Amino acid sequence: MRTISFLLLLSHLVVALDITEVMYNPSDGDEWIEIHNEKNVSIDLTAWKLSDTATTDEIKCCGTAACSLQISPFQYLVIADQDSTLNVSHLCVDDNSIGNGLGNTGDTINLSNGTVQIIFVYNPGLGANGNNKSLEKNKKGEWKESLAVGGTPGKQNSNYEASYDFSLLEITEIMPDPFGNDDDMKPGGEWVELYNHGSAPLVLDGLYLYDSYDDHELKITDVNTFNGTLLCGKCYTVVYRDGDSDFGLNNDADDRVRLATGYPLSGHTIFRDVSFVQSTEGMSWNIFDGQWFRSAPTPGAVNVYTGGCDWELSVEMNDSLSNSSEFSVAVQRRYGIPQIMTVRGLIEDYFGIPIKEYAPWTNEAITTSSRKSYSPHLAEGVYQLRFWISNLSCTDDDFQNNNLSRLFAINPRYNQKQSTLSIEKVYLGNDNQAEWGDQISARVNVYKGDETKQELQLYAEKDGGKASKTTAVNLADKYQYYTLTLPLQLEPNCDGKIAEGKADIMVEAFGLKAQQSFTIHGIDKNVCKEIEVEKKSKSKAKESIQFLDLPASIQPGQILRLKAQIHNPDDIAHRYAMYAYLYRGSKCYSCADSARNESRQIVTVQPQEARVVDFLLKTDGKMDDGEYHLKLKYKKDELKTEKEVISSIYIQKENQTVQQLDANLPTLTGQEEEKELPLFSEKKQRYNGSRGITVYETTDERAKGLLPYILLMTLGLLIFVLLKKNM
Repeated sequence: MRTISFLLLLSHLVVALDITEVMYNPSDGDEWIEIHNEKNVSIDLTAWKLSDTATTDEIKCCGTAACSLQISPFQYLVIADQDSTLNVSHLCVDDNSIGNGLGNTGDTINLSNGTVQIIFVYNPGLGANGNNKSLEKNKKGEWKESLAVGGTPGKQNSNYEASYDFSLLEITEIMPDPFGNDDDMKPGGEWVELYNHGSAPLVLDGLYLYDSYDDHELKITDVNTFNGTLLCGKCYTVVYRDGDSDFGLNNDADDRVRLATGYPLSGHTIFRDVSFVQSTEGMSWNIFDGQWFRSAPTPGAVNVYTGGCDWELSVEMNDSLSNSSEFSVAVQRRYGIPQIMTVRGLIEDYFGIPIKEYAPWTNEAITTSSRKSYSPHLAEGVYQLRFWISNLSCTDDDFQNNNLSRLFAINPRYNQKQSTLSIEKVYLGNDNQAEWGDQISARVNVYKGDETKQELQLYAEKDGGKASKTTAVNLADKYQYYTLTLPLQLEPNCDGKIAEGKADIMVEAFGLKAQQSFTIHGIDKNVCKEIEVEKKSKSKAKESIQFLDLPASIQPGQILRLKAQIHNPDDIAHRYAMYAYLYRGSKCYSCADSARNESRQIVTVQPQEARVVDFLLKTDGKMDDGEYHLKLKYKKDELKTEKEVISSIYIQKENQTVQQLDANLPTLTGQEEEKELPLFSEKKQRYNGSRGITVYETTDERAKGLLPYILLMTLGLLIFVLLKKNM
């Protein structure tokens, strides 16, 4: 049935008034009609009536609310039934339905004042049949389904400016073989780009895409389009396959894309038909100057012909601050043709020295992408990972993604909340035994996780009873690893009440406990004599400075990480200025062109604190094999005289071996005050361990809290090295 709409023109008022929108089959049952005053003159609707094919209604105000039956110049006005819930200003008919209810299969609407009639006849062929959309009259006087759900009551119609001239619509780009699955949801999967050559918006509702088969259709909707079904003038849109099960474009054979006015094709018009040949993954077919080419995809934008390529390197790691060094490197073609490819890579340490080299691909054909995984098993520290493409035959349009560089750190305790506790070693005499009254020491490894408690206690136990003083240490920071060499003063047992034999060193912290056995044999008679003296005058514990964890040997050119422990037994803080260097004879082998005090640091050691200070020494790469010396020089507070600690270390070239030395027994030299043995030396001393000491400094186990600063320092160093290389 053809739609009929006409006006009987008997006065200038007739021309001014028009029916512009009808909601005849709403989902909520709330029917309404919109009229429009098209002239600059008010119209009184008092004498006007509204009817359908069965019943005539008067136009009235709704309910008892005061209103005007005047329609102002250029005003849109809605007429509904008396029980309407419409939330826009409107007039009503005189009962609870317009006529006897607007027909869902077609009806005739008559707006009349007894002299003039304005008639609109509709049928379901126009649309808006139960989908909560209205029928709207556009600028050209054509009746079309509204673009807006619920219609546009009381305002300009949603399709008023819209065009339905599909001769202005063109297919401009086709993606038949995307990266990933062809039927992925948008914005993945296959897609087709359209362009509106006109200046007015084009309505795409009701249009369909087809591949080579007439029953393989893809309806264009608001859901599967780039920016909806109203395509603005001189604009692009993209229609995605978006999971459609039948429409599909061939990747390895010829195919076509057709654009038609409806489905099924019988009775509808195909107005665009584009064919294409075999495709390349990730490349789209683009039209340039009337010709179709494979090029880099530009969905929703002006096509740009790309004759080159773009290959990209990427790396995947669990985290830049991780407890694992596992990673994977991938190369991917963004666009262009497959290539014969070579990729190289390396890992550099904190100082930019290469320690691992990689060759994932060497003259290897890569169609789209490839990936390799590695587990370099790196020690704790900060590293830089670099990979680069070395021999592309195509012209890469983006060289920056051909190279990648990433800083990362290895921390075995990253994200570890549980605390751990262990005794690594107990330092005794040469016979691996201790006497009553001895001062011994124990090396304790502690990781403090998510824990509020701070105190660690070290003591000896014999037959269920205490056999020593208790050494107490406060560990303040969470998520820190501590390696502590702590003193332990055995009971003198001068009266012999405690039996000799097996005893246990116990360490407790955070609800955890660890122990290690040792043997006590004999009584230190000198200690017993000292006890008598101490009863009259307590001796004061002396400060000590010593090297910790020195390796038995290193290779020429290696980085030597040196640790010095300072123990301050006083009740006041002391300030130390200190530096270290490696030498033999009169020559320094860690100074390069700098002074021997290049590593100078100033630290403050709090009362009763044992503090560890780190030094990094870069050794000379041309050193001969043999024994060398490490010297630590320091000045305390305002004293002008430097004191020193000296220890030996061996230089050996690669593939040589030397006997392991006990590096925990350094030599202390200097003036008379320095002749005292260090706190943890093999010689027996009595340690007043009843007071707690606070440890603030960690060892080479880098804490998580410091790693961000290390990363910043490393980045600065890398920038400096790169600038220097380019000079």
